[in-house]
Amino acid sequence: MRIEETVELAKVLDGKVDLIHLSAATFHDRTAGLRMFPSVFLPRGCNVYLSEAVKKAVKTPVNTVGAINDPAHMEEILETGKADMITLGRALLADPYLPEKARKGNEQDITPCIRCNYCISQNFTPYVKYPRGIVRCVVNPIIGREFETRFVQISSGKKKVMIVGGGPGGMQAAITAADRGHEVILCEKGNRLGGTLRYAEREYFKEDTKKLNDVLIRRVQERPIRLMMDTEVTPEVVKEIAPDVLIAAVGAMPIIPAIPGVKNKNVVLAASMYDEDAIGEKVVVIGGGLVGCEEGLHLAHLGKVVTILEMLEKGASDAPYLHWLGLMKELEKSVRLETRVKCTRITEKGVFAVKEEGEERFYEADTVLLAVGLKSRNELVESLRNCAPDFAVIGDCLQPATVMEAIHMGYFSAMNI
Repeated sequence: MRIEETVELAKVLDGKVDLIHLSAATFHDRTAGLRMFPSVFLPRGCNVYLSEAVKKAVKTPVNTVGAINDPAHMEEILETGKADMITLGRALLADPYLPEKARKGNEQDITPCIRCNYCISQNFTPYVKYPRGIVRCVVNPIIGREFETRFVQISSGKKKVMIVGGGPGGMQAAITAADRGHEVILCEKGNRLGGTLRYAEREYFKEDTKKLNDVLIRRVQERPIRLMMDTEVTPEVVKEIAPDVLIAAVGAMPIIPAIPGVKNKNVVLAASMYDEDAIGEKVVVIGGGLVGCEEGLHLAHLGKVVTILEMLEKGASDAPYLHWLGLMKELEKSVRLETRVKCTRITEKGVFAVKEEGEERFYEADTVLLAVGLKSRNELVESLRNCAPDFAVIGDCLQPATVMEAIHMGYFSAMNI
């Protein structure tokens, strides 16, 4: 049903209904879910042009929806007459207080929906085979736990809480602990907070991830949290500070596979702040998980010729279903993804790999991007284990985790103090 037909239908309904709500797509087509719940690959407000067309033809108030989470954007839509009303869905899972924060002029503290579609993929869509029956949100640990978080156990008294690692989990732990009245020290080895969020935010479709990182950093800075940047924490440092509670959020390190040539100069780690300008024109990504596929897509967007090699039978198998659908659709446009392929050696000219049937192939590459996963920093964690009366391990250093697991662990580790 195209917009011309919709306008004619709206004319028939004009004056006979209270509100005309404009969305797009249908549950009867799985791929249409990418349009019904706009992914990161679609612009925010992707349905506004529909409401604008209908509003010009009727007097009945018109409502729009679709990946809108910025109050300034909402005001622009209303002021320019493209809609009379705006509906929010996922944005209110990410931050139920969005309207109140906007009303009070506190937009900078709104937790942005990053459109990962984890909430939708786990439960809402009718083609989820085993629905959870409850909603979870990557950036909001309270959603789906409203009842239990209403009756929070009172802290046993103000404690000195030291958090090692300034990634999303460490920052969330620091924010929550400070809000509960504890004395908080947040230590970060580098000169910037953010951890893995910093790596993700460079990708052209991760603007909201950058906003999330900025919001978490701002919340840390606005609270009475003692920040110790450029600080490598050792047992001696912990003993000098003498915290009551020590939370390890030191993250993980990239896995370096035992492939001949893996230390060549043309090999770059995906989980690092690599120099994009130094990446050659032809890129082979070893590892087609979510990180490898997203990095490959980003490099293709920069004009690189990208091939992704994955051992499993499908790429990005660790992605939420609706995000996976969108990602695969984008990869089809510009990236060569080969599955069931095992890399055997790397040379200065490219990568040799074996297909499942045993045939060896050569993939020419100026740059080889390694994205074969992470491993926890167990040795560092264990060195800190007995340095404080209470000790907790969160995020990647417990086991390689997602941003959701890091933020949720950070929140609950602080709530348990």
